[in-house]
Amino acid sequence: MSHSEPLAIGGYDPVAFFKAGKPIKGAADHELSWSGKRWRFSSDEHKRLFAQNSSNYAPSNEGNCSFASGLGVKTPPAGNPRHWAVVDDRLFLNANGLAHVLWKLCFAPRGRLKRLVLLSVALLVVLAILAVSFAKAELPEPAAMVGEHAQAFLTPITQTETGLAIDGYDAVGFFTEGKPRKGDPRFPHHWQGATWLFASERNREAFAAEPAKYAPQFGGHCSFAAGLGKLMPGDPLHWSITDDRLFFNANAVAATLWRVLPDRPSAAYERWEHHKDVN
Repeated sequence: MSHSEPLAIGGYDPVAFFKAGKPIKGAADHELSWSGKRWRFSSDEHKRLFAQNSSNYAPSNEGNCSFASGLGVKTPPAGNPRHWAVVDDRLFLNANGLAHVLWKLCFAPRGRLKRLVLLSVALLVVLAILAVSFAKAELPEPAAMVGEHAQAFLTPITQTETGLAIDGYDAVGFFTEGKPRKGDPRFPHHWQGATWLFASERNREAFAAEPAKYAPQFGGHCSFAAGLGKLMPGDPLHWSITDDRLFFNANAVAATLWRVLPDRPSAAYERWEHHKDVN
C-alpha cells in the first residue's frame, strides 16, 4: 500500500456509521487501499465488509460536503465525519453543522418538501426569538453573568483524559494560517494548568512569549453563550478573529449569531473584561 495516497474521511471507519451508528476512528493496522485512497477501520470485520462491498459503505459524493455538492459547487469542501447521516443505506457527510442542517432541509431524501417547510418555519422562529431577546434584553451584570462558573471562564477548556487545551489545536495557527490546525505533541507548552500543542517551534515560542494574545477569549468557551451568561464548551472549528482576539463558539448557529447581531459581541466582551477587572 502506498502511503502517498491520501487518508480517506479523516481516518474514520466508514463501516462504523452503519454498524455502530456513530463515527469511530480507524486504526493504521486495519487499513486498505481503494479508489486511490487509504481507508482505515476499527476492526478486521469492518475491513472485510468494506473489501467485499466498498461502494456500499463509501460515503456519497466521494466524501465531500453533500450540501455543497447538491448546490453544484465544482470543488466542494471535504465532508466532516462528525456531521454525517445514513439515509436509504447511503452515507452522507457535510462540512459543518450549518451545511448539514441545510442539506437535510434541501437535499436529503424522504419527504423533502414537507420537512423543508416545517423545519424552515421552526428554524426561523427559533432564530427570531433569539435575535429579539438578545437585542432587547440588557446583558446581566458581570457578577451575575457567570455566577458559580466564573473560575471556569478564566481557565482553558481541557480534554478530560488528555489534559490538552482547546482540543489539541494550535492557538497561534488561527492567526498565522487563518484556519484550525492540530498541534504536534513534539511542541507542547504548559500554561494555566493545561498542555497546549503547536504545529511548530516558532508557534510555541510565540505563544510562550504572549499567551494572552493567542489564547481564545472566555477560556475557549462559547462566546455567544458567554454573552448570555451561560457556560458552554467552544468548538475550535467554529472560530473567528475580531480585533486580534480569538473567539470560539459551540456550533454554526451560535457562531453566526455571534458575528451578525449588532454590537452584541463587543458588548458581551466589554462586560466580561469588566468582570475580570473587579474580581
